[in-house]
Amino acid sequence: ASSTFLNEGVAFPHDRLAQLSRPVVALGIARHGVCDSSTEEPIKMVFLILTPEGQPNSQLRLLSEISRILKNRHLVQSVVDAKDSRDILLAFVGMESGENTFYSRP
Repeated sequence: ASSTFLNEGVAFPHDRLAQLSRPVVALGIARHGVCDSSTEEPIKMVFLILTPEGQPNSQLRLLSEISRILKNRHLVQSVVDAKDSRDILLAFVGMESGENTFYSRP
């Protein structure tokens, strides 16, 4: 297993597993941040990426797609500020539908 860090508070631990038949991505949020000596900014978002051993390109595709998505600062802030997993899902759905605003609870 290894990790890739962005100096924008995001980490991507990743591994290839023989027993997987398809990629799995999990998102963890650390609202107060987790300090790591290899990053300038505390880690607030962790994307765990697990891919099948026989699909070597799937990790790179997922890392690329997630990195592209994270360029949207409004989405990132909505995810970090989310109260629960439903709010996170709604933020991603809003981004995919092309909406400029993301769901937030009153």
